[in-house]
Amino acid sequence: MTEMNWYCEEHFHEYAELRKQKLSAFIEKNRDSEQRKSLSEEELKVYKHYTEENS
Repeated sequence: MTEMNWYCEEHFHEYAELRKQKLSAFIEKNRDSEQRKSLSEEELKVYKHYTEENS
């Protein structure tokens, strides 16, 4: 089952911006291949998805 959150329009934009900032920080933190070795399989999947899709 997938969890779903609902936001009013005003708070959705705040949520989207915060999510974007967290994702950018996550990608930047894990750019180093040594750092990525500590990621879980799921985190590594997320990292690869966003870095390969945007490159």
